[in-house]
Parts: sequence; structure tokens; C-alpha cells
Amino acid sequence: MKLTMGDGSPVIASELPWVLAFHGWVCLLGAPNAYQSLKRAPPKEHLNHIFDAVKPYIQGERYYSQRCENQAPPDPTRRGRLFDRLCELITALQLPGLTDDIVCAARALFEEESGGPPDGGWDAWEQSARNISDSLIWPEQIPELIAAAENAEADFDRAARHILQGGERG
Repeated sequence: MKLTMGDGSPVIASELPWVLAFHGWVCLLGAPNAYQSLKRAPPKEHLNHIFDAVKPYIQGERYYSQRCENQAPPDPTRRGRLFDRLCELITALQLPGLTDDIVCAARALFEEESGGPPDGGWDAWEQSARNISDSLIWPEQIPELIAAAENAEADFDRAARHILQGGERG
């Protein structure tokens, strides 16, 4: 049994943990004030690891963001170009600071992926994201993320069978 999204495209459970980690970091890279509030800077290698893991997702046509009914899905070509540009900028970045180019590239990629800026706009999101560090995936959490990705397909299948057989979600 395969789970599908509303548009009929497949849900690939093993990529979801990586996509969620990616979305968190991209959103944060587009929010320089929230980024500056981090207690530590992410190593470039860590960001590159997450970005490498989601590259097949980015190059495809799947997307996991919620959109209004009348909103078009992300343009895969534009999303791919924005992703490649952000990867280039991160590779050249001298941490811990962010450049304006990274902020602009991250915002453009986030908005293409999500159909627009965060609810309330970037300024409002930055104000609410001051303590975001706990919700990001850090290097020491990568083994846990890998395990979650490896187990996700089986967990999804078990849950779907349970629901389809009349069991309750829980």
C-alpha cells in the first residue's frame, strides 16, 4: 500500500525527516535576526549534509508544503535553480555570519517551496522564532534523523493499514 498526497503524488516517508530539517534551516537562513539569536552557528558541513540529502526531492516535482486550492505547486526548475544558488552561497560562506545574498536566496527558495513568506511575513516570523534552536536538526541529531528516515516507510505502512482496517489514530 502506498500513501499519496492530495494531488496523487506519492508520499516518500523516508525523505520527510530530511525535508523537515531542510525547511527549518532554509527558513532560518532567511531570518537573519533569528539566526543571530542562535547560541551556536551550524557547521557548513552540516548544512551541506542536509542539503545533499534533499537534493533528489528538490529536483523532483513532489512538495510537502500546504497551499491554497488556487495556488500552483512549486516550479521544479525555479526551485532547483534557487536551491543550487543557496548551496553555492553556503559553500562560500564564512560562518558564523549570514550575507544578504544568503538571506535573499533562502527567502526566495522558502517562498517558492511554500507558496509565500511565513504567516504574517518575515518580520513577524523572526520575532516569533527567537528560540528556534531547539526545533532545528543539529549535527549530533543526524544519526537519529537517519534512523527516522530508515524507519519511516514501515511506520507509515503500519499506520495506514491500521487506519484502513478501522483502527483509530493514536
